[in-house]
Amino acid sequence: MIPLKWISSTGGPFVIMGKEKSKQWKGDSPSEDSMLKSSSPVTADTHYKQACNVKGLWGILEFENYSAMFIGDEPALTAWIPFDNGLGGTIVRWIYAENNEEVERYLEKIPESNWTVDGIVQITSEVMYMFDSVEAVDETSEDLIIISLKTGSYEILTQEYKPDENTHLRLHRFRMKKEK
Repeated sequence: MIPLKWISSTGGPFVIMGKEKSKQWKGDSPSEDSMLKSSSPVTADTHYKQACNVKGLWGILEFENYSAMFIGDEPALTAWIPFDNGLGGTIVRWIYAENNEEVERYLEKIPESNWTVDGIVQITSEVMYMFDSVEAVDETSEDLIIISLKTGSYEILTQEYKPDENTHLRLHRFRMKKEK
């Protein structure tokens, strides 16, 4: 396994969105539109506040001309493992573990029988960015992961992977749906 690139958040969820729309993400900065509707920047609606309202381990929000996916209910180190064929991959959330070597060793032994199908997402951009939702995207940031997937429908599967008492990884797998 190649070494994983881990990113962190300041406490909120991660956003995953197409590269071409990512410049529209404002994080915790109020948009001009929300400032017009509010008397104060403190009460103005922000993309980050909307992201924090997503319930569950992942979810999707629709904006004016794009949608974004959100992962996370707690600030956990997060990485992406792509499938070799480009038809999916796995988001790894490090809930707790002793060290990186243990995590990578356990990731080579993920049981295939413990996945739960959580839903279906439509991927419309072959290049997506995953980053802390409190921030606006910064393509030079160390806390940015580039996810490359073929466009199409993907099942999202989740697994709470606890291979021993000292390790807990939350896994979200993107698996391209087979056409019937």
